[in-house]
Amino acid sequence: MAALKSYLGIEYKNLLCMDIVCHGVPSPKVFRDYIKYQSSKMKKPITNVDFRNKKSYGWAGHVETITTDGGRKKDSCLYTMLFYQHKILRPVCYVCPYKGLMHPGDLTIADYWGIDKALPGFSDNKGVSLVLVNTHKGNDVLELAKHQSTIEAIETDINKSMQPPLKEPFKEPANRDLFWADYQQNGFEYIAKKYAGKSWTWVVKYRIKKILMDLHLYKVTK
Repeated sequence: MAALKSYLGIEYKNLLCMDIVCHGVPSPKVFRDYIKYQSSKMKKPITNVDFRNKKSYGWAGHVETITTDGGRKKDSCLYTMLFYQHKILRPVCYVCPYKGLMHPGDLTIADYWGIDKALPGFSDNKGVSLVLVNTHKGNDVLELAKHQSTIEAIETDINKSMQPPLKEPFKEPANRDLFWADYQQNGFEYIAKKYAGKSWTWVVKYRIKKILMDLHLYKVTK
């Protein structure tokens, strides 16, 4: 977004720029090898990956569901666990200048993690979106959308729910070089077992959390 604006050099009235709150960009090689690994385990080509199966686990449950060519499904947190360890993020992510409240777009969108801190009781675990208004143009468009759609827009105090990417980049893990050395020497299956060997426990945890949320015994606080 910043590159586009720098290239154009001037503001265009008919150009609306929208960016996102980005957790980080993982290595495409890791994802390709993950698909090959799961395909080998399931003995079928993978045709679809749902990175957040909200239907079965809710918005707060980060469980990926893999579907094969024959329609077989498998729930997993292997890729999720690797992602949240931040070892597979691109090096530039650790020094990203756009981790903060200041964004180059007219509007910034994201999942509203921390909604229960800013607006207790609002989340239904189906998903709440965060929209940050950065310019007058962005505000005009949002106001127009509020009147021409069925969205429910509520103003909240973002300072009560500052998710990490709105503060600063994630720190580079101390053992990232070791992770990649292990990867290059031993392949994906090795690092899957060494660094995410207990990922199945996350699936169980998120399944229990979804049940508790359905019973209104647990709040989304991520």
